[in-house]
Amino acid sequence: MIRKTYTYFTALIAGLSDKAVRDALLKQQQSLDYCQEEVRILREILRDKYDCKRLLLNDSQKRRLAVKAKPLGKHVLEKITQAFQPDTLISWYRDLVAKKYDSSSSSRRKSGRPRVSQEIIEQVLRMAKANPSWGYDRIKGALAHVGLEVGRTTIKRILDDHGIVPDPEQKRRVQWKEFLSSHMHVMAATDFFCSEVMTKFGLVHYMVLFVIDISTRRVEIAGISANPGGQWMKQIGRNLTDCFDGFLNGKRYLIHDRDSLFTKDFKEILKSIDVATIKLPPFSPNLNEYYSDYTPLVA
Repeated sequence: MIRKTYTYFTALIAGLSDKAVRDALLKQQQSLDYCQEEVRILREILRDKYDCKRLLLNDSQKRRLAVKAKPLGKHVLEKITQAFQPDTLISWYRDLVAKKYDSSSSSRRKSGRPRVSQEIIEQVLRMAKANPSWGYDRIKGALAHVGLEVGRTTIKRILDDHGIVPDPEQKRRVQWKEFLSSHMHVMAATDFFCSEVMTKFGLVHYMVLFVIDISTRRVEIAGISANPGGQWMKQIGRNLTDCFDGFLNGKRYLIHDRDSLFTKDFKEILKSIDVATIKLPPFSPNLNEYYSDYTPLVA
């Protein structure tokens, strides 16, 4: 009796299990049929509306389909796939495997960080040249305002590669050309040249003192003398600083060489109208950089 009862319950459970499995398989088949029909309808819409005979996928989409199709095998794919041929899906998977183990492209790949774009390099150089007193952090903040995220170390490397003095030395050192460019509207320069004149007493050497306005390139002859001295230079100083028609009115700097005729009294007269004298250092040909770049304007 017990054995018959056990056999009955075993058969009942097995029947119930088979029914559950059959129902699950039926649901899966119905879901698969629905997906296939949906794909057919979508292809008909694409073909009719966009005249699209083939579905064009990018590499990422091909990779996703191939990974899902490989475990199913060709025979299963022939029954379920509607958009692509099984051979096509399998070939996509083979290509993915080939690219994964292909070392030809990786051998050409350089190690290290990727190169900085030319746009970022140009922006860093432009900001550094236009603002000599800016440091790395300030340039980094200015680039962030225009949507460029650049690290402080990258900015330093770019400036070093192009020979720009890094911060903080950049704040203490200003190139002579930059100084002239930013102060030329309040700057003048003066110098002597010698002219030989034949007189009734013979050949006489005259010293001619001229002054040039750096911004406008206007030149004025300040004085001519065969025997220039301290008193003569004092009078020249008074003429240049005259309140009505003095050539140095509105100027703040006067550049001159190391000639001894530029006396202390001459400098004091210029200082009375707040004109500072700048004595050029000895053996300094690099201070002529501005003049070599000057191109005169033709009226």
